[in-house]
Amino acid sequence: MRYFVGVDGGASRLDVLVADETGRRLGRGHSGPIYGGNGKDHINARIHMLDAVDEALVASNISGEQVAGIFLSCANWRSLRSAEASEWLSVLKIAPEAITVNDDGDLSALWAAANFPDPAIMVSLGTFWGSTGVADALEFSHLTDSLDVTQASADLGSGVTIGSLALGAAISAPFGGRPTQLTELLCTQLAVEDAEGLRTWARQYRSPADRAHLCSIAAQAAQAGDAVALLLFAQAGVGVAQATIPMAHYMKCADRPLTIALSGNVWRAGSCITTP
Repeated sequence: MRYFVGVDGGASRLDVLVADETGRRLGRGHSGPIYGGNGKDHINARIHMLDAVDEALVASNISGEQVAGIFLSCANWRSLRSAEASEWLSVLKIAPEAITVNDDGDLSALWAAANFPDPAIMVSLGTFWGSTGVADALEFSHLTDSLDVTQASADLGSGVTIGSLALGAAISAPFGGRPTQLTELLCTQLAVEDAEGLRTWARQYRSPADRAHLCSIAAQAAQAGDAVALLLFAQAGVGVAQATIPMAHYMKCADRPLTIALSGNVWRAGSCITTP
């Protein structure tokens, strides 16, 4: 029996799944982020990867030597880093020839996770960026060649974008801006007293990761019915629609079923972003 491992890592967490050659899922592993922002790995990226892969192998009751193939789809990783991946995973006795580092980012991994639907539009709304891609064998000569990745971070509503807008709304509300629960929620979560405290926090914590952290708080406010927070996610939803509808027309999907596959932390906001 051959065993295969899939690794999906981004700016929020790292997930690992082990399956056998029949497709039976055997075990999972989870750990912290691999991407730290600004084109760099997280400071503990190596530890997080090894912890998650090891956890999945132990849960599956197999060793690294039994792994026939391991596929890495991680933010900031490309095939040029295959040697580095081999060095990291050698600790778990995974053979270098078993390692594949994905060059296509999240979208090809999302396509695979959805069981290669055809035709399909993949939409990823992650911590630092949003992206879309298409797969269509009918309109293109080769399915693998048709996976077209288009990066559009701000337009598609990344966690950074939504978090930044939420912070701005929370600070402006007490000074004549639209009333919103975001002010109280952010003050509580960030341990500051008021909007002035939020302004001080914003000056001290400027990184994309700091802003992206606020997206989940904005989602809480939106799910509680806060009008300002709901508008932030509605705007992100409009951005997604504006990116995907032209793709569907281009793919001539009016008379055939189309799969839209979603991934990324922003989608955890649920109906706040998916309901028109």
